Amino acid sequence: MSVTALTKRLVATAQPKDRAYELRDTQVRGLLLRVQPSGHKAWVVTWEHGKRRTLGSTGHLTLDEAREIARKIIAEYIQTGLPSIAKPAAPKITLAEFLRDQYRPWACSELKGADKYISRLERVFPTAVDMPMSDINSAWVERWWMERLQTKARPDREGLITKATAWRDLASFRAVIAKAVKWGMLEQNPIQQLRMKAAKPRSVVRFLSAAEEQRLRDALTVQLCVVHMVRNSLDFVSWKSRKDVALDLRPIYTATTLEAATQALADFETKWGDDYPTIGQAWRRNWAQLTLFFDFPKEIRKIIYTTNTIESVNMSLRRVMRYRGSFQNDESLVKLLYLALRNISRRWSLPVHDWKAALNRFAIQFGPDE
Repeated sequence: MSVTALTKRLVATAQPKDRAYELRDTQVRGLLLRVQPSGHKAWVVTWEHGKRRTLGSTGHLTLDEAREIARKIIAEYIQTGLPSIAKPAAPKITLAEFLRDQYRPWACSELKGADKYISRLERVFPTAVDMPMSDINSAWVERWWMERLQTKARPDREGLITKATAWRDLASFRAVIAKAVKWGMLEQNPIQQLRMKAAKPRSVVRFLSAAEEQRLRDALTVQLCVVHMVRNSLDFVSWKSRKDVALDLRPIYTATTLEAATQALADFETKWGDDYPTIGQAWRRNWAQLTLFFDFPKEIRKIIYTTNTIESVNMSLRRVMRYRGSFQNDESLVKLLYLALRNISRRWSLPVHDWKAALNRFAIQFGPDE
């Protein structure tokens, strides 16, 4: 094998010999020009010893084109260890064969009502059953969608299939195609980029203006979390003084009246105002939202002034939704949140301190049915 910088002139003038020979390109790693005794010239790419593929003849690929293809193949080999040109082609099977031989055994063991599920797929997608799965693409799905919306919901009744029903059918079909890709029956999902069909017109989302937001806040009773305020205050305090500062903050939110809390804040500023002025300023700045719980009886104040329980619930809900990229519709999201809340409530085994007294006060304050 000769090693040389291939040129267009060298490719054109390479003469056949008694035995086939190859010229290795020095500009692109792995690119070879193979010349047969018959005079046929072809481009070959190799990435390992004994691992090679023919790209095409010199009559179909120019030197620059062959170099570009070889660069991509070598780059794939470096990144993944196996270029796509060397991967075995996925077997060509029809949807009916895949459902019968691959999908049905799995569905019967993993899905409830698998037989009805597969029977509905075969009934709703009759033209796809005998098609090779590799022939299914977005254009075919678009045609199916238009035909589906012109189908009667029931033969004995008036009315056509709704978009919501058609979308549920399409979502089931996409799930089957995704399994075929995962199991190596298809190289890639042919309808992966298909946009979700809208079951109903999109509603316009409008954000509140500053004036509207202020009116909403004026109509609400917004109580800031006192526990978080204490924690934020202690962030400004050195470690050796944290215990003393925390003890002096306690009379503010444990006072029996708003006047007593105001006096406790003044006493705190007198003692610690020179060392930590930002603490008193922060409490004064948020005083209106921090002291709203004084409007309620003392039995329910402790439940109102901390949001730890609410934040725990929100964190649990976010954890459930974190790894789900999308939902088919609003109903699926509501069902997921309902199941999550049911599981969360099972962990609420510790009773709330003085809950009976607080519950009695809630009934008096807001009524027994609230």
